[in-house]
Amino acid sequence: MSTPESPKWLEPIREFSSSLRHLPHLELPNSYYFTTTCTKVRGILAPQERDTVLSAIRFKDGKKYALDAAVVMPDHFHLLLHPIQKEDGGYYSLSEIFHSIKSYGAKRIIEWRETLFVPEPKVGRPREPSSGDARPTRPRKTPPQNKIWQDENHDHLIRNEKDYSEKLLYILYNAVKNGLAASPFEYPWVYWIGRLE
Repeated sequence: MSTPESPKWLEPIREFSSSLRHLPHLELPNSYYFTTTCTKVRGILAPQERDTVLSAIRFKDGKKYALDAAVVMPDHFHLLLHPIQKEDGGYYSLSEIFHSIKSYGAKRIIEWRETLFVPEPKVGRPREPSSGDARPTRPRKTPPQNKIWQDENHDHLIRNEKDYSEKLLYILYNAVKNGLAASPFEYPWVYWIGRLE
């Protein structure tokens, strides 16, 4: 049961569960998942931002999930992962996993974008707020778009070895298929647990 201190999405997965927001989400303990997360309005991530996202993904590997493969594309990322078991016997939920990745990544990306953002200089004398103004006008301190990710992720419960292999190859060859690299490991934002460094 969730408590006021523990939102439902933090609850461990102990049995098959399904939920529906805009997309259906199925979770089963001790399972593998193929997931897709897109940027808000399919905005493009700069190379440094893709580095940040891949670092956020790799940071929780071994802590909340076992990561088998990942690719960070210009406007989305895919993961092949297996949530790990918590001390209480349940498994980390996909919601908790993605909250960690997306919140850390978004915070770092926004911080970096703010260092690049220079508000337009004020022209003329700033106007004094009138009594009808809700708040005084001031220059924008953050970039116009500060929401990085779409709210939901697409997740696919891996059903068998064939399904796993198809999703693994999809991740590894995603950049090649999209003309971003000639071979999978020429693309700097791809990870595979079986790759020898």
